Amino acid sequence: MVTIAMKLRALALAVVATALLAGAPVHGDDRLGDENRILLRTAARAPDGQSTGPATPAWVRYAAAVPATAKAPMIALVIDDAGLNRARTERAMALGVPLTMAFMTYAPDLIGQSTMARRLGHDIMLHVPMEATDDAPDTGPRPLLTGLPEDDFDARLNWHLSRLGGYVGVNNHMGSRFTADRDGMDRLMAELSRRGLMFLDSRTTSETRAPGSASRNAVPLLSRDVFLDNDRDAASVRRQLDTVTQIARARGFAIAIGHPWPWTLEALESWLPEAQTQGFSFVPVTALLRLSIRSAN
Repeated sequence: MVTIAMKLRALALAVVATALLAGAPVHGDDRLGDENRILLRTAARAPDGQSTGPATPAWVRYAAAVPATAKAPMIALVIDDAGLNRARTERAMALGVPLTMAFMTYAPDLIGQSTMARRLGHDIMLHVPMEATDDAPDTGPRPLLTGLPEDDFDARLNWHLSRLGGYVGVNNHMGSRFTADRDGMDRLMAELSRRGLMFLDSRTTSETRAPGSASRNAVPLLSRDVFLDNDRDAASVRRQLDTVTQIARARGFAIAIGHPWPWTLEALESWLPEAQTQGFSFVPVTALLRLSIRSAN
């Protein structure tokens, strides 16, 4: 019987071999749209011409190695809430395609779990709790809140960003209120810029201020297209995956966010071989950033 652990070991060996044989970034083209190209062109320079991060930004330094690809429609799958349930997180990591694993900052053994994900060729992000609307459930410990005193905000943000190393950026856990707040987002983006990190906007509100804040602070930004599992059954996830493929075919790429829930993993396990047969290419989010920067230059 093939176990998840056996799959993970085989995938790790395959990823190492791919990195050694390929080692090249994906080819660029003009797919990500004007907003992302403008944001990424801005991200190539720091505010007021001053360098605020390392010579090589962290999102570049720690990006998963992916081989060069043909110009096929690309799909970036992001797994939120990673790490809280180790068995299901490992099942997600064993899906056999490059993923973006967004680890909850308060998950246990973050270093061990993220190290395994990195060895398997996945991008690592931190999934940071942010303030939601009043009727939303608990966001988790130390959420970023609107109106926090500066010292308290900085202490919370530093706690989240110091939970592990070797990650490419941040995306929001909940955050429908916080991401709509210009001051809060500007404070967050200023620190991400200083650390050379990217931001993936989960778009939990249509009033998000992320694009403007990212542009002002020279932070590379991408945005979610589809949530896969708001409805908790495999049939619904499959319908959302159909939407993902439609977007990818029409625009050349799509970004989908799901969770390591049994119904989501069941749908992905059956759908991924079909999607690969249909010619879709699966990439981590940093591959889309590289493509966008190439097309912007």
